[in-house]
Amino acid sequence: MRLIDADALIGSLHNYGFYDGNDREMVYRVIQLQPTIEPEQKWIPCSERYPREEGLYIVSGDGKAWICQFTCIGNMRGWINNIKNPCVKAWMPLPEPYKGEQE
Repeated sequence: MRLIDADALIGSLHNYGFYDGNDREMVYRVIQLQPTIEPEQKWIPCSERYPREEGLYIVSGDGKAWICQFTCIGNMRGWINNIKNPCVKAWMPLPEPYKGEQE
């Protein structure tokens, strides 16, 4: 996903006299040059919902954050946790792994 503030970009182009509403190709080129903004991940409270799929997630509770396995065994769903006194209050998906410089 690629996020930019298109309204701010078009406003800037208007302010500098670069865009009169007709040159879509020029706006497209300028947009392609803009940096990508990574969406901020938000904590999802366990009281709201659990993950839909088994896997590793970032979890938080008791003032700590760690990576934890979520699993489903039969009708039971929960966190497999080896932290002393585990108390998972919220979770979020892991970020995408670093892929290095792409050409």
